[in-house]
Amino acid sequence: MICSSEKVSIQQDKQYIVLEGEGRKTTVITWDDGGSSIKSSTFTMLADNFVARDITFRNTYNLIKGNTRNITWAPAALIAADKVSFYRCGFTSIQDTLGDARGRHYFDSCYIQGVIDFIWGNAQSFYYVRIPT
Repeated sequence: MICSSEKVSIQQDKQYIVLEGEGRKTTVITWDDGGSSIKSSTFTMLADNFVARDITFRNTYNLIKGNTRNITWAPAALIAADKVSFYRCGFTSIQDTLGDARGRHYFDSCYIQGVIDFIWGNAQSFYYVRIPT
């Protein structure tokens, strides 16, 4: 398993990036931050024309056993850009898991896990789910 503990933010002037992992169970970007639906995201995408494949984005802020913190905003990803696509990616958190804020987005065979408001925002998004046969 490839696990990177860091906050990743791709700014508006960094268009046309492809971020590719080795599988959503294998490549995981994780961070532990909460309290803001915008500033606490493990992954923030602000640049148009972006593609991610085979990666999981995880915010562990509310996931720790014996957690004495109040459950609060802890997005795994905040997407505020146009023409953004995710293929076979994972998004895990407890509250506000995926901030689908603005733009047009495509999610193909993605796993999204959360408890409270796990998908939120004003984007125009398409979620394609493949059902195993």
